[in-house]
Amino acid sequence: MKSKSSKPFFLVFLISIVSIWTIMGTINLMYDREPINTGNDTASGVSICIVPPEPAYLWPILPSTSVDGIIELNWTAGLYADSHYIYRDTNPISSVTGLTPIENIFFPTVNYTDVVPKAGTYYYAIISSNMLDNCSSFNCQSVMVLNPSQPILDIIYPLVSTDGIIYLNWSTVAEAESYYIYRDISLITSVIGLNPIAKVLQSNYIDNITRNGQYFYVIVAENNLGNSTMSNQVSVEVAIPGEGIPAFEFFFAILYIIVVVMIGRRKDRSLKIL
Repeated sequence: MKSKSSKPFFLVFLISIVSIWTIMGTINLMYDREPINTGNDTASGVSICIVPPEPAYLWPILPSTSVDGIIELNWTAGLYADSHYIYRDTNPISSVTGLTPIENIFFPTVNYTDVVPKAGTYYYAIISSNMLDNCSSFNCQSVMVLNPSQPILDIIYPLVSTDGIIYLNWSTVAEAESYYIYRDISLITSVIGLNPIAKVLQSNYIDNITRNGQYFYVIVAENNLGNSTMSNQVSVEVAIPGEGIPAFEFFFAILYIIVVVMIGRRKDRSLKIL
């Protein structure tokens, strides 16, 4: 009986050796940095370079304040890192334990654009990583994200409106997505509890009032991060000619009827006496 040939086993062994050799060369080239010689050089000069990554350096975030919530991050890659984890928190980051990275960026990319959900102060850290380990050292940078700027409401002209049509104009806030318009018959010290009379996309509005009196206005800018503080307050007097006269006419009509009735009763009394 013929013995089984050892050729298939030898071929599988040879293919495995070549695959491992190729992977080692790929790992060494992937870092593209000065290798650390582990003493395992092959005849081809390929060496294994898997060592723990060194810290990445996160550059200061510019601008240090943001009004649109778009945060540009840039860092210097950690030596021997093949990717970098990005961490964000609303408190200074001294440890990433318990934090979830918002993204993992693979080398050679060393920048990232983050979009935060609302105004506040945000802290960032970059953790360099490779297939062996994550680096435990890092620096932390912060940025302040602001609500939209305060709009400036122009003085209303004319100061006294005789038709009730009120033209409102205010400064454009670059980061605003829309504007809330508030109106009241008394001084506005806060918009809490007030309902806006309108929400518009542009920096002007025409209001229409039918009752005489003094009216006060403020504007609040709004975007996805939140609302601005309310604008300066501006007032206007509405004095529509003839408005309110029907009420006086009704009063005089009632008074006339009362007088007529009283005179009629006096006449009846006079006739009875006679």
